[in-house]
Amino acid sequence: RTDTGPMYSAHGTCVRASNVDPSTLPSSRHAIAFAVEPERRLVAEVGRVHQPEFFNAMVPEPGLLMCVSRSHLVLMLELLAPVLTLRKLSSNALIVDERCVGGNQVVPLHDGMTIGFCNGKESTACFLMLRVTLKSRAAVAKQGAHPAVASTRQQQNQQNQQNQQNQGNQGNFVGTAAVVAPAVCFDSGCGAVLECVRALGQDVARLPWETRTIQLVFDETLDVGRVHQPALFECLLSAEREWLNCVSRTHLHVTLSRARCGSKDVVGLNVINNSANCVTVGGLKLQKGASSRMHERGVLAFLSTGEKGDTVFLEFLLQLRQNL
Repeated sequence: RTDTGPMYSAHGTCVRASNVDPSTLPSSRHAIAFAVEPERRLVAEVGRVHQPEFFNAMVPEPGLLMCVSRSHLVLMLELLAPVLTLRKLSSNALIVDERCVGGNQVVPLHDGMTIGFCNGKESTACFLMLRVTLKSRAAVAKQGAHPAVASTRQQQNQQNQQNQQNQGNQGNFVGTAAVVAPAVCFDSGCGAVLECVRALGQDVARLPWETRTIQLVFDETLDVGRVHQPALFECLLSAEREWLNCVSRTHLHVTLSRARCGSKDVVGLNVINNSANCVTVGGLKLQKGASSRMHERGVLAFLSTGEKGDTVFLEFLLQLRQNL
């Protein structure tokens, strides 16, 4: 939260760049800004592929520009935990308030903190530094939206259109077989869905909603994995198929149920990890055989563990059917 209410916008303004004076550029060009929609979760990736105009302007040297990964970090704001967080996605060093961020580490971001992009994996010398500014809805209403909100959205829309065009040119083929994802037909017992909100190499927002959701029926245990939802995982990971090997044939057992909490029935999803590959439920890491319970708008993430740490390649959001 900000000092004057729930956060409504977040922007990172360039305060230092190699061979560039940010103050000479319009504010729409030397900042990245995101508006937080009411009652919506924020998931915003930052990197060369997502904000190309910003990074090209701030980092004109080709060698340094390549130190900015295509998807360098992701910003997230959960509804039930209204604190903006940053997760590092790149293998290159990243510094938040003079502290190095580990691979796939999640750190909270507060107003006035700095984010530094470094030259290489081991270097702590920042060639680009952004200062975080968080604004409440009241502040935005009084001062107006940051000019970079529109330009950031425009860059992302252009990238989405380019991705769609490229995918259209490829005919959505993987090898010699077309990827066809299943449509979701709600049963009368359906109480919620797991909706994919992030897949590496894929802009899931462009996919039809039915192709990125798993239906959940009350009090029925559902197996989740490559054998049980083959077309769905093929579709979500069609751009980077190597991650398919990290989804087990039967990866999870999940059960949607109601639990009494005071005078209310609270809907939740019990998750049991059946795979040697870990998952996280609401940020809690589950080894094989471990279980946890998640609630509405909780996040289920699929991980791959390597020498450089954990990589999140899929994220699903629990959505109640009545709120869809």
